[in-house]
Amino acid sequence: MGTGKIIIVEGPDGSGKGTIIEKIVSKYKTVVNYKFPCNTSKHESRKEIIEKANAGTRQKDLIPLFVQNFLDVLPDIKKDHDDGKTVIIDRMYVSTTVYGIEDIMKDGATEEEIKERKSYISNLLSPLSSFKPDLLIITQVNAQSAHNRITQRSSTTTNVDEKENSLDGDIAKKERINKLYLDYAIEHKAKGENIAIIDSNLPINEMIANVEEALKEWIL
Repeated sequence: MGTGKIIIVEGPDGSGKGTIIEKIVSKYKTVVNYKFPCNTSKHESRKEIIEKANAGTRQKDLIPLFVQNFLDVLPDIKKDHDDGKTVIIDRMYVSTTVYGIEDIMKDGATEEEIKERKSYISNLLSPLSSFKPDLLIITQVNAQSAHNRITQRSSTTTNVDEKENSLDGDIAKKERINKLYLDYAIEHKAKGENIAIIDSNLPINEMIANVEEALKEWIL
């Protein structure tokens, strides 16, 4: 069994995930960084999935594509881990769950419909049930702050793949997404999973200090 570690960083767009990942990368000598959806020759590539998302494809139809993408790349992640590398994953199954649920909340879904969607997503993710990171970082950010960061970032890049897609939508949608991430973190932390909730509203130095504390507790 390898001595590698797996860290997943999840959270809304504009919540400092990239800054956190850069910090983690700087702390370890042997790091492999996965940004989902990943490029793969087995099924839909990252570009194809993002294009479908930007074209307005509903989450219910996107979820199977994301899950298949996870499964395509999972053997590589496990190999890197077993080789003793620190594996950092930018978004994975939590985001799939969050966006899949929000997709029907925006249409005024009933509690029963939300329960059915959760069950649908859970069944699709079942092949990943045994996959647990050493640390799951979930970021939280004020919806307006996230919106401002996204707007600024999108206006300064010419790379289509780097531009934020339409998933996070308006402020109200960002607020729902933020809460869904927080609800997931609280629920699964109560189950004993190694989860650090990071407040990205804090100044960067304070946010990074909190990340370092989480790394000390569960990784170092």
